Amino acid sequence: MYRVKMYGAGSSGNHLANASRVLGWDVTVCDVDEVPLNRMKNEIYPGRYGKWDEGIKLFNCV
Repeated sequence: MYRVKMYGAGSSGNHLANASRVLGWDVTVCDVDEVPLNRMKNEIYPGRYGKWDEGIKLFNCV
């Protein structure tokens, strides 16, 4: 099992998180701001991929 940690919940972070989850990898995304984390979970990811993936862990990395 691979584990991936991404810094940044922007557009690229969403694409990489989804690709990693499709491969069955554990995914953690952290960002220095709560706004992008919330936008990723509630808007961008579900808008692109149909619904939020509860297997993705989100953290504020301040």
